[in-house]
Amino acid sequence: MSDLLVWAIVLIVAVVLISILAAAIKILREWERGVILRLGRLQPLKGPGLILIIPVIDRLYRVDQRVITLDVPQQRIITRDNVSVEVDAVVFYRVIDRLRSSFRPLGSPKAQPPPNG
Repeated sequence: MSDLLVWAIVLIVAVVLISILAAAIKILREWERGVILRLGRLQPLKGPGLILIIPVIDRLYRVDQRVITLDVPQQRIITRDNVSVEVDAVVFYRVIDRLRSSFRPLGSPKAQPPPNG
């Protein structure tokens, strides 16, 4: 084999290995937690820091555990005694249970599983 062909093969292998390594290293910030699915099966939960995953097999879901604010638009209402009032609100929430927040349905509070029994 020629020298040029050997160097081309070495270069291709090095690029592939570097790209796989770059895809395998994930960094979770202090306020994030990781939920990892390996081929659809739940793995132990990961905390902040350096996380290594298998690029094609694992899937990492980041869960933000900071307090999140939602601004409710200002509304004008009329009370029973015909007094006009303006209401303004802010909703604060944060994720406590990582698994339930990752695998529960999103949307309205009505989208909860039926009670056991």
